[in-house]
Amino acid sequence: MKIISLLLCAAFLCASLISCGGTADDGAAANTAAATAAAETESTETLRENYPDTIPDGLDFGGATVTIHGRGNTHPQRELSAEQTGDIIDDAVYYRNLSVEDRLNVKIETYTPYGWQEYGTGMNQIRSSVQAGEDAYQIIAGYSSPIPALSAEGLLLNLKEIPYIDLEQPWWVRSTVNDLTIHNKLYFLCGDIALTMLEYCYSIAVNLDIARNYNVEDVYDTVLDGRWTLDRMYEISSGIYSDLDGDGARNENDLYGLYIGSEIGNDLGAFIQSCDIHFTRRSEDDIPYLDADVDKLIILTEKNYKLFYENDGGYVNTSIKAYEKFPAGHMLFAPSYLYFYPDFYKGMESDYGILPYPKLDESQPEYRTGLQGGFSIWCVPISVQNLELSGAVMEAMAAQSYRTLTPTYYETALKVKYSRDEKSIKMLDIIRDGAVIDFDYVYNGMIGGPLGLHREIVSGKKSDFASKWASTEPKVAAALEKLLISFED
Repeated sequence: MKIISLLLCAAFLCASLISCGGTADDGAAANTAAATAAAETESTETLRENYPDTIPDGLDFGGATVTIHGRGNTHPQRELSAEQTGDIIDDAVYYRNLSVEDRLNVKIETYTPYGWQEYGTGMNQIRSSVQAGEDAYQIIAGYSSPIPALSAEGLLLNLKEIPYIDLEQPWWVRSTVNDLTIHNKLYFLCGDIALTMLEYCYSIAVNLDIARNYNVEDVYDTVLDGRWTLDRMYEISSGIYSDLDGDGARNENDLYGLYIGSEIGNDLGAFIQSCDIHFTRRSEDDIPYLDADVDKLIILTEKNYKLFYENDGGYVNTSIKAYEKFPAGHMLFAPSYLYFYPDFYKGMESDYGILPYPKLDESQPEYRTGLQGGFSIWCVPISVQNLELSGAVMEAMAAQSYRTLTPTYYETALKVKYSRDEKSIKMLDIIRDGAVIDFDYVYNGMIGGPLGLHREIVSGKKSDFASKWASTEPKVAAALEKLLISFED
């Protein structure tokens, strides 16, 4: 397997270099960056593949079947189970599952008949099965937006009491462990077990050729120096515009510093996490209470309005998908998430890069990453009869994903195949390490949807957050109180 991985890595490096073209000097620089990337990849993979878990050796479940209830869309299906197709991601999922099956003597099966459009039917199916006491699904990889309702209904187990799940391990995202407990109970986890979590991390795509043509500073250094903020994004993008079609009017065919398309709502939503803004805090007893960062929300809303609508280099067209226009070289910056990056870069001639979402200001200590809601969060229903089986399989899948699946997707597919320079690799590390999956995000729909206020205001071409929050806060407070009471019951 190590030999195959190295050969695959070498093949993708060659393909990346061939696709870049350029002069002999460019080729030498590309070779140096690629060699560095390969060395870092090999080092990271070595550390990961040898990282131990705490599942005891010799654990044997006698060929028991473990059924995972998941979402029926293509990417959520693939993260659970994939055939060996020759695609590096499919094969990594296939071997991940095979490794867990062999180690624990189990058979992993998936049940994924309902996509996001019909997921309400899937939720009702889970409810009926669990309430009837059926041990039909031993693990649930739930659609992150609606699945939290099951925890409030008392249908999910406290993962802190499930055998073999080790919450201190690096394959579980810290924000889920630290910020999703209620009355010392944790109902959901996410991390390397969920390939969709990586795919749905938000970022900013940047056309480096445009940056050079307009004498823009090294945006990677801006990030690394801690200066990548909303104000800096505005300052850079506002100086970039060209009437490419020469018709004297601003339209979709021109060149812009910032291009916003039909994903505007999701694009705006990600700024809440990237700017480290919260609606709730935690009491000493680990209970959420309403304490919104109103001052920061007011500032964010005003800055986003300015960035989108008062920007000489900005363009908003909600009838167009920005990620489809990006390869043609029509924009310096385009918000998106990693799911789209292979589509961005396929056949793209311009040099490009990846940036984290900007901070609110330079006083913010770290870059944070919001996620689009299509990822899965993992849980265990109360109807499960063999807790050891569910816990061991869930932990083993997460651990093996950390060792092999994430390196394949993140290190090989993104860092080597779809990244063309060394610094963009550092950007990907910042994006992944900053992922936020906290109480505000997971339970947003059950506490009145406060995360949606900012996107609603700005996408509606308004900037007054304070008045909107004043009328909404009582509803959020009441919804939060109701939710917490349901957990007490």
